[in-house]
Amino acid sequence: TSGGPTSAGDKIKADAAAGDALLRRVQSTDLASYGLIPEFVGRLPLLVPLTALTVEELGFVLSRPQSALIRQYAALLGMHGTKLHVTPGALRAVALHAMKRKTGARGLRTIMEGVLMEVMYEVPDAPLGEVEAVVVDVCPVLMTQVTQETY
Repeated sequence: TSGGPTSAGDKIKADAAAGDALLRRVQSTDLASYGLIPEFVGRLPLLVPLTALTVEELGFVLSRPQSALIRQYAALLGMHGTKLHVTPGALRAVALHAMKRKTGARGLRTIMEGVLMEVMYEVPDAPLGEVEAVVVDVCPVLMTQVTQETY
């Protein structure tokens, strides 16, 4: 092995880390040379770069907060008597896809909509309680990625 990234996920992480390292070194003069008006740059008391979220942090955003996407979809499906289960592998696959697309947390909803699109149409049409649970695993997430990249 050459010691470099071994998978697509590792390459995405390495690219994000390299970009974050550059952003940490930005100075006021860099902003002025980029094209911002020096009078405007002079009014910025300090520069704070925002770093990209990690896979673990994106997974946290998907599942843990009170208004998390997974909880929202679980509530929607719960109205029809259906439970939603998302495996840790699926959470990781969604997070990696968001990192690959460089959309961060804002792109998570679009990815989840792609994964659950058919489910969100099929479950309400089924008789109440007929569909007990929906399990999202890595395979549907990966298939959604391939479909989205095709178009």
